Amino acid sequence: MSWFPAVLSGLLLSVCFPPFSCFPVTAFALAPLIEAVWGREWRYAGRMGFLAGIVHFGTLLWWISPTISQYGNLSDWVAWPVFGLLMCYLAVYPAIWSGLTGYWTAGRSRLPSSLALAGTWTLLEWTRGHALSGFPWGYLAYTLEPVPSMIQTAEIWGPYGLTFLIVLLNVLIWKFCKCILNAGTEDSAFSQSRRVGLTQLCLFLACLVCLWFFGKWRMMEVAHNDDRLPELAVAAIQGAIPQDRKWDPAFQVSTLNTYAGLSSKAA
Repeated sequence: MSWFPAVLSGLLLSVCFPPFSCFPVTAFALAPLIEAVWGREWRYAGRMGFLAGIVHFGTLLWWISPTISQYGNLSDWVAWPVFGLLMCYLAVYPAIWSGLTGYWTAGRSRLPSSLALAGTWTLLEWTRGHALSGFPWGYLAYTLEPVPSMIQTAEIWGPYGLTFLIVLLNVLIWKFCKCILNAGTEDSAFSQSRRVGLTQLCLFLACLVCLWFFGKWRMMEVAHNDDRLPELAVAAIQGAIPQDRKWDPAFQVSTLNTYAGLSSKAA
């Protein structure tokens, strides 16, 4: 069952996104994977990260295959293998992160593990969003969408800053829980650093509270400024035309009539 923590992390990450949007899970979704790869041989750690990536992206983006099958005129025998290749590509990024986590935490690096791991995940996420034309779907920052006050700092450092904070929180929570669980072990290195871990976690949580207050203030400021601006009527027209009919010449007239009628009602 050595694979179970990786599978669990993959599932927890997917639960953080719609339609579930359980954003509190974001704080510890990576903890099982961290537990599985911390201090392990980098090849083993990389495999666990790859498995977590397959589970996460496979459950998050499962709808891509039937979509390209239905609207791309591809048979299921082609659509699902193409989807599988995409999942393998996306899983490479958590695999690299996990492999580096195992390598660094096995005593082969003097980098500060918490900051290094958060920064590496963020860098890999940025790379995924830009390499090979980019695939920015599924950024960790998107899981904070249900909490608008927590995402206002994105105007300063973009979604990557929020991703950095999420991964850092995961690492600190895992370290603190590890210290608690090993508190009774006399020769445990974790028990010796329990106070340090608690201090780091408390300071970080205090920073998150400050960011939350900043977000609330920013939203109030924008709302206050909006009240002093002249009103502008805006209408968004959603015709709800099925994708397979939208560009079909046989439905061109009915599609235009639908949008024309809705626009007249909104005018």
